[in-house]
Amino acid sequence: MIREIREAVMNAARRADDRLPDLPLQHKSQLAKMIRRIRGRDYFDGNPTDVSSGSRPRGWGDRNTRPSDVLDTDKGKRPDPDSYLTDGYIQQHRRQFDDGASRFQDLGGYQNYGPYRTDGDGKGFVLPSSEVDRILARADGDLRVIERELGLPDGMFGDGPVTVVDFPDATPDDIRIPSGNETGASNLWEPGGKTSGGVPEGVLDGDSPGGGNHGARTGDDGLPFVIGGA
Repeated sequence: MIREIREAVMNAARRADDRLPDLPLQHKSQLAKMIRRIRGRDYFDGNPTDVSSGSRPRGWGDRNTRPSDVLDTDKGKRPDPDSYLTDGYIQQHRRQFDDGASRFQDLGGYQNYGPYRTDGDGKGFVLPSSEVDRILARADGDLRVIERELGLPDGMFGDGPVTVVDFPDATPDDIRIPSGNETGASNLWEPGGKTSGGVPEGVLDGDSPGGGNHGARTGDDGLPFVIGGA
C-alpha cells in the first residue's frame, strides 16, 4: 500500500514537472481572462466613469439608489450624500483637505464680492489646496484646461484674470461632499465628491470655522496671482 502511494506521488510530481514550461503561458491566459471579465466595470479610482449611466462607483453604499437617480432628481431635492455614500469613503474624502482648501475664481468677482457671492448661497465649491497646485502645473496658464479639470463649461472663465483663493484655516471638519443642491452646482455636476474632470471637490460654508479667513494667492511681486487677463 505504501509503495503504491509513493509511486502515485512520484507520478504526479513528474507530470507537474513536465508542465512547468507551460505555466507562464497558463498564467498569461488566466490574466487575459481576468482582464476581459473586469473590463468595462466602473471603479472610483480618481474619476467616476460616466455616473449618468447608472453604475455605482466605489464608495457607493446604497444599493437602491444609482448615481443616475441622484442626477434625475430636481435640484434642491437631491438626497444628502450621507444617504448613499459609505462613512469610510466620506471620511477619506474629507482627509484630502488636511492641507487646506482653495478655489479658482474670477479676480474681479472675488475683489468685489468675496468667495461666496458667485455661488449665491453662502457656500463655496473648493478643492484640496494640493490639487489646485497640481492643476496649475498641468494647465500652465491655459484656462480651458482648468475649466475641464473643474467640470466647468468651456469658456466660463473667459480670458481671465482668474486667481486662486486660499482658505488656510479650513480643515476636513469644515468640508462636506456636495449634494448637487448648491446654487453653484451646474448641469455638469456629478455625485460622489469629484468633478467631471476627476478632481476631488467639497463645499465650504462661509460661516464655518475655516470659511472666514481667506485671501487671493499672491505672486512674487506681492500682487494677486492671476491667470490670463494680460
